[in-house]
Amino acid sequence: MTGKEIHYAAGIEHGDVNGVAEIRHSGATAGYRAWLAYYPSEKLTVALLSNDARFDNFGIGHEIAEIYFGSPKRPTIVEPEPLKQPEVSFDPKAYVGEYYSDEAECTFKIIANGNKIEYIDDAQQTVPLEITSANVFKSNNDVTFEFKNKQLVISLGRATNILFKKIK
Repeated sequence: MTGKEIHYAAGIEHGDVNGVAEIRHSGATAGYRAWLAYYPSEKLTVALLSNDARFDNFGIGHEIAEIYFGSPKRPTIVEPEPLKQPEVSFDPKAYVGEYYSDEAECTFKIIANGNKIEYIDDAQQTVPLEITSANVFKSNNDVTFEFKNKQLVISLGRATNILFKKIK
């Protein structure tokens, strides 16, 4: 004998559920499930019988016991505050114009709307662009616009770094 505490002997287990002492016995054969637990401090006994081999008698038994003596406090997960992007000032007029890509064989038109810029899509709808860093903008449909030396580099989905030259 080592003196070490054991949790199982002669088919009986002991432990605790959420700090409440538990003495239990379970059994299973040929698709049947049985579980019996006694909580001495609560004077509560839970007995379960099932003929479904998939039945989680241990888990369900504890859920039933928790109805009587409460479930453990779950840690509260606090979402961190989103990092605020530093304000990046820009002159919308510096980006206004039409840009053409030989590779994509299409044109993007960038317009100013107050102190913001937008692009006109294929359906002639204006789509606002939010600045994410110096000379880089993103649309609400995840198209990235990066302006470099009177050129525009667009990335969307798998199509990345498509070069557009300013034509107007």
